[in-house]
Amino acid sequence: WVRTKIHEKTSLPDTVYDLKAKNYPLKRPGEPEEVANVICFMASGLASFVTGSAVFVDGGHMIY
Repeated sequence: WVRTKIHEKTSLPDTVYDLKAKNYPLKRPGEPEEVANVICFMASGLASFVTGSAVFVDGGHMIY
């Protein structure tokens, strides 16, 4: 999961998010900037040889 401003508006205690983060290999939530970095890469010429790929930006959760 990616921590966004909407999470700041919930009434859930931080401990709930801490427990959720423990279920991810990186043991932390993602940041919006980390998702944006992948989008920028995919939209740039650096990814010109990338075709038909699914890129998971999930802190390793997909394979965990």
